[in-house]
Amino acid sequence: MRRDEFFKVSVIMPVYNAATYIDRAIVSAQKLEEVLEIIIVDDASKDASMQIARTKAEDDSRIVLLSTGKSTPQGSAVARNIGIRQAQATFIAFLDADDYYLPNRFECTPDLFGRDADTEAVIEAVSMVDPYGLNSGSLAPRGRSSISLALDFFRFNNRGPHLNGLTVRKTVLESLVFDEDLFYAQDTLFFATLFLYHQVRGSCEDQRVAAYVIHGNNSIFKKDIRNKIDPLLSKKLLSLVSSSLPYAIRFYLFKRSLVRQCSSNSKLKVIRYLCYLKTAILILFQHPLLFPGAFLRAYIFDKGRP
Repeated sequence: MRRDEFFKVSVIMPVYNAATYIDRAIVSAQKLEEVLEIIIVDDASKDASMQIARTKAEDDSRIVLLSTGKSTPQGSAVARNIGIRQAQATFIAFLDADDYYLPNRFECTPDLFGRDADTEAVIEAVSMVDPYGLNSGSLAPRGRSSISLALDFFRFNNRGPHLNGLTVRKTVLESLVFDEDLFYAQDTLFFATLFLYHQVRGSCEDQRVAAYVIHGNNSIFKKDIRNKIDPLLSKKLLSLVSSSLPYAIRFYLFKRSLVRQCSSNSKLKVIRYLCYLKTAILILFQHPLLFPGAFLRAYIFDKGRP
């Protein structure tokens, strides 16, 4: 794949009260020759975020300013979906307004797409840094194929992936969008669907291409929001389960979604242990050695699915 002729990217950046960081984020994308446009979508910011963005847009025609059109925050899923609909490039990447790209963001990406014409998305490693830029780890999913990436994701969610490291063909996003019912953790459901039902390639090297900045306002630290969303997220994850998926994928998907759902409803450890038991029972019903009949498995788990 010739980088200059074929590989152009629309970068989508949802923004909510990111005045402290947004200048750095925009500049990091502006420096990359592969970036065709930077689509900034305001989600009812109350600070100077969009003023900074407008100043940048005056000097760079690649910057496109959009808004959710609401007076209250709608969530990053809504903002990203708006950006996706307006994107003009063949490839789409994402960047949170409080994070930034590294200079090598798209250095290997065209080659990864070019190795297999069926590749629909590429996921690469992202650094975890503090507000001063000191490295505190990485989000680097292990695996080169969709199934291996999915298994790694469901088993070890704490090591990625992160949207800052994702590049995806726009054609994929004509059917796969961010779930606007989820104000938090939309990326979890998005990645689960992407890995399970699309051709995704992981990077062959732990080469970090972006920075995820850890600070006090990260959504991961907002436990009250997470506890409200977890039960709904768990149900949506379970809806992805199909008897056609590999058994190991089903096992970890069940375990993660059910335990997360139950533990979010109570602080008692006994509830968590009961959830593990519930998960084990459900998994046994899908084990091919215990129930080889495809009809019975499909009836139990896929009844009512399209």
